[in-house]
Amino acid sequence: MCVIYACHSTIPDEEELTLGAESNTDGAGVAWIDKFNTKEASVHWIKGLPSTAKAVLNVIKENKISFPCMIHYRTASIGGKSQDLTHPFPITDALEPSITGHTRRVLMHNGHINSWKEWFKPITFAAPDFEIPHGPWSDSRAIAAAVNIKGEGVLEFIIEGSRVVVLDAIASSGYKKSEPKSYLRLYGTWLEKEGWYQSVETRPKVIVIQGSASGEEWRKRSHCHISKDNTKSFPAAIPVHSENNWTVDELEKLISTLKKEQNEARILLGV
Repeated sequence: MCVIYACHSTIPDEEELTLGAESNTDGAGVAWIDKFNTKEASVHWIKGLPSTAKAVLNVIKENKISFPCMIHYRTASIGGKSQDLTHPFPITDALEPSITGHTRRVLMHNGHINSWKEWFKPITFAAPDFEIPHGPWSDSRAIAAAVNIKGEGVLEFIIEGSRVVVLDAIASSGYKKSEPKSYLRLYGTWLEKEGWYQSVETRPKVIVIQGSASGEEWRKRSHCHISKDNTKSFPAAIPVHSENNWTVDELEKLISTLKKEQNEARILLGV
């Protein structure tokens, strides 16, 4: 399924990174804005790393990475296991799945899109100047190609229930250049943590809260909105953390409903 950490002011601790790595064992990648090794600010990435917290933290330390930055742990699905198919993917004409490099924008994806060829073929075939590059393909690499050809607005139509983050060396229009969040654009439903956004929960849990407040008072859920503007005017998406919080009364009501449905099923089946 993969997991992404899009960091704007804090990097997850080693325990969290280990949880992400242990559940997604097919390679890791790190991307950050590099203002030192090039004449202009660009996004630098290193991928094909072992899926361990140590490997990721070593890259962060050795490259003196600051914010914003992104971390990805992969679970191989479409395309199989391959260093080339670890994340991120550069959003460029070449679309080469290089293990390291510099460019303006890169993309990380968390999810599984079986139908990716259905929209990838018409997008690429309708672009006469686009030459499909060689190498292994996955839904995530195809997403990067689609964004390169059609712009980030295409994500609204192709990512389904997935999550995508774009790290751009140029701040989103209308946002402060000094604000790290301005360089991260999130698509889909994300969790907000202390200093970073997370694509999926690595330690799902149910919190039981004593009291009689309604579920809506305790349960907060939000989705990132994908703007339909062109790439240059995209704002940095600000998601809200989502958790399943239940009161004791709600849990008792749920159990009662389940028991009732079980009894009705037994009557229908004659058991």
